[in-house]
Amino acid sequence: MGGMMSLAWALAALPAPFVAEEAVPLVTVVKTSAPKSDPITLGFKAPAGFAARFQLNVGLTVSDADLTYRALIEQTVAERGEGGHSVRSQHSGAVLTHAGQEVNYENVGPTTTFYRPSGWVWKIEGEQVTEADYRLQTLNPMIWPTEPVRVGDAWTVTVPADPARGTQPIEAKFELVHRETALGMDAAKIRFRVVEKRAAEAGTSTGTAWIEIATGMPIRVETGMVNAPMVDQVVTAKWSMVRVVEPAAP
Repeated sequence: MGGMMSLAWALAALPAPFVAEEAVPLVTVVKTSAPKSDPITLGFKAPAGFAARFQLNVGLTVSDADLTYRALIEQTVAERGEGGHSVRSQHSGAVLTHAGQEVNYENVGPTTTFYRPSGWVWKIEGEQVTEADYRLQTLNPMIWPTEPVRVGDAWTVTVPADPARGTQPIEAKFELVHRETALGMDAAKIRFRVVEKRAAEAGTSTGTAWIEIATGMPIRVETGMVNAPMVDQVVTAKWSMVRVVEPAAP
């Protein structure tokens, strides 16, 4: 879901970007025995050129030190086709706070993230991309179900390790818990949990996402992470990303 990536850049100077062959997610839909709603077809539907802004707020603990990070994110759908889509992200007004001291970053990025139709990230381009960014994306995916789902339905995802990118095998579960209005938009409320399957310092991500059904773009995301990868260390983090709703034209 893309909100945390540039934070890794803010913590340290990083090496050059790289591209590797992609892992392929295996998706299994588990139907509820008592359907509570009409079926919903979830997926990415926003056209090229679609743009949205988000307020990102992150609280994290690094080596027993508490830090906060906030930024405004501008996301634009750069391309869309049968092979997937790409989203360009730019952070502005970024502020990293530690022990009462603020470090300002006028502009962080840009990065362009490439998604398969399943929602899986297969490539990231930018000046500051590392293995940590790929692991963050792996721990914060939005993998779409392979068929329409109703409230109460769940889908599980397994993805093998990708040694070229440094990502670990993951197991994830998503559940459609409600259909509701969020910030004035028709939204699918999805609960998720992602776990890296590794021996030590396995990353986990647990949270809730409100996804605009019409576009597949996030409206709001709230996530807690343990052993989240940041440059050359892992951290505990809580982050939220909320769409900035522009006022209606008079």
